[in-house]
Amino acid sequence: MSFSMNRLAPGTIAFLYASSVSIQDDETFGNEAVTTTAIYYRLMESPRDVELSAALDATRIRVAADLETYKKFIALQAGLVTSLADGKITFETYLVMDDKYAKKAAELEKRVKDGTPVARMAKGVTPEVLSIEDMGLSLDIKIL
Repeated sequence: MSFSMNRLAPGTIAFLYASSVSIQDDETFGNEAVTTTAIYYRLMESPRDVELSAALDATRIRVAADLETYKKFIALQAGLVTSLADGKITFETYLVMDDKYAKKAAELEKRVKDGTPVARMAKGVTPEVLSIEDMGLSLDIKIL
């Protein structure tokens, strides 16, 4: 006896159930055995699953974009130090720009960690919502 459930596509789920019975009757089959297997299936559609899948895909795209922007702001901050060292900007300009970049980077980091309201709603409904770490991304950027 076996049961399986597989998502074929967003909103389409296949349920399979298989059962086998072995029959051995010396008068009918001699010393042989006969096995019969029955397979039952059902395809089901879930509009809610389609909506959640679309919302999660949109969230993943948004988080990836925010993460990429975050990385660029961190690189801009590092570039400020180079500009300061090369004498292209004053120390006062460096402080103002660094503060602006740090605030924006912190805002982006928070958005990446929090996701969107759709992702938070989906986390309570679906068993698997990928985090930044699951996507192989990290907020830890080290500039040497």
